[in-house]
Amino acid sequence: MDLGYHFAADAFPDTEWALLNVMVVEWRGGVAERLGVGQIHVKAWEAVERVRKVVVLG
Repeated sequence: MDLGYHFAADAFPDTEWALLNVMVVEWRGGVAERLGVGQIHVKAWEAVERVRKVVVLG
């Protein structure tokens, strides 16, 4: 099934567990608002600076 997701296969070769699920949030005061969800190749994820935070969903 083609879900329409594409990435640069030459830059990010397909491997087992190649994609990670991600959530983009924006903080407004002490509350996080979800802006979107998506997937990112694990090699691209490892190559960027990222912030890990615990977010309580309500």
